[in-house]
Order: sequence, then C-alpha cells, then structure tokens
Amino acid sequence: ETILEKSMQLIWRQLVQRYGMPQRAPGAPSPCEFIILGYGKLGGIELGYSSDLDLVFLYSGEQNAGTSGDKSISNEEFYIRFGQRVFHLLNTSTLAGSLYSVDMRLRPLGDSGLLVTSLESFADYQREDAWTFEHQALVRARVIAGDPAVTRKFESLRKEILQRKRDPETLKKDIKDMRNRIIESKVKGTENIFDVKIDPGGIGDIEFLVQYGVLRWAHEHPILAEHPDNMRILDSLVATNVLDAEDAKQLKEAYLAYRTQLHQASLHEDEHRTKIDIKEHKTAVISIWDKLLETENEQ
Repeated sequence: ETILEKSMQLIWRQLVQRYGMPQRAPGAPSPCEFIILGYGKLGGIELGYSSDLDLVFLYSGEQNAGTSGDKSISNEEFYIRFGQRVFHLLNTSTLAGSLYSVDMRLRPLGDSGLLVTSLESFADYQREDAWTFEHQALVRARVIAGDPAVTRKFESLRKEILQRKRDPETLKKDIKDMRNRIIESKVKGTENIFDVKIDPGGIGDIEFLVQYGVLRWAHEHPILAEHPDNMRILDSLVATNVLDAEDAKQLKEAYLAYRTQLHQASLHEDEHRTKIDIKEHKTAVISIWDKLLETENEQ
C-alpha cells in the first residue's frame, strides 16, 4: 500500500510539473482526484509471497476542463497518462527487480477496456452491464490509495451494488456456472492431485460461498457489505444468522490451512497442491457448499 501511495505521489509531481494541475474550471485547480482499487488478494488483505496486484484505476473531476500549465491537456488525458505511468513504474524491471507484477484485467471490459476509467463510467458499468462474477469481485474490492473524496464515492457505490436485491435462483445459477468453469479449466493430467485453489472443497469454494452470502443477503443485512476480507465477512454471516457458527468455524479453519499450504508452496517454488491431510477440510467445505447452494430452502 505504501508503494502504491508513493508511486502516485511521484507521478503526480512529474505530470503537474509538465502539464499543470487538472482544473474544475479555468483558474480553479483541483486535487489529485484519482484512486487505486485493490481487488482479489490485495483487496481482501491476503497477499501471499507470490501474489500479483489486481488493480483498477479510477478518476473523477470535470472531464470537459483541462490542466493549468502551458502544455495544457484535458483532465481526462491527464489521468489516463497518470494511470499509464503508475502502471509502468510498478512493472519496470531494474537490477533489483520490479516493484510488483500488476494485473489490470478486472477493470471494466477487461483487456479491451481503458486502463483508466472515470468513476462515473465505472458506476454506469457496474449498474447496467456488469456480470455477476464482476459483482463477486467487487465484494473483495477496496481503495488502496488516492483521494479521500473519490474514495467515499466509490465506497458508496460498492455498497449500493452489493446491497442490490437479486433473484436467488438466478444468483445461484450464475455462481455455480462460474465455479464450474474454473474447475473445468484445471490442467489436464492432474485429476488425481488435489489443487487447493481450484478443486471442489478448496479455496475456490470458500471464496465463492462468501461472495454468494454477500450478494444474496446484503440487501437485508448491510453489514455484509462492510468488509472486503473473507474472515470478517464470515463473522458477519454468523452475526446475521445467515451462516451457522460451526459451519463458519470449519470454513475458517479450512481456509487458513489451505493458505498456509500455499505460502509454503510459494516459498519452495512448488505447485499449489497440498502435502497435508486435507480430507476433513475438503469434506466439510463440500458439505457446506451443498447446504447453501444445492439444498437451501429459499424463503
């Protein structure tokens, strides 16, 4: 988080020196109305030793105005260049290595979308065009660095989207379809090796269960949209009586055991496959998955 914050500050100084500050109107400069969103492990406060950074860049401000310098450019172009330079800085290879590997595929429209998106366009996309799996990803999104005012706007939007009332059966189908697509993507020839990230009963099931719980019940229990990390969301699911306390305990124990294994595998440059006795964890996770997504009696 410090690296991202300092990278933004460095690039801001460079661009302001060259183009001047973005303005709301001529003679009315504005602060750096830009935020970096963390998704995935970064957003969920669960970075591992080999994690990349799942990032989305958003800006706000008056798009029809321009910067204050002699080489004036539009505010939109300023923030596009701003995001491009932050991305380049994080990925630059040096003798000491690069700061971080960055993944920007979770931005609207993925690889075909703009590297930097206005908050207004992002909001429209989330409200009108985003798929269920993109709202699942939003569960684990949080602002890592940037302007406090834009941060508050994003947080309000995130809660609005997560607290939307959804058709339970459609949501179930979308969740299960996406989970099955991930399972089917497993490398052929590894069928007899339990992959803690992909296989049924592993991390993927736990993360999808948590995301399902938020998207299914946050309209009734807004507290479910408060946190981006699995542990606190599980606590909230218990506090709202959505999830049995014993089930949550088993999911937590399994999740922590699996993540410990992934950390060890990463440090040993090994594949993400377990070398510990996971039968009990796997069975428990599959049982809870079936209870919530296969046999739940909708009210």
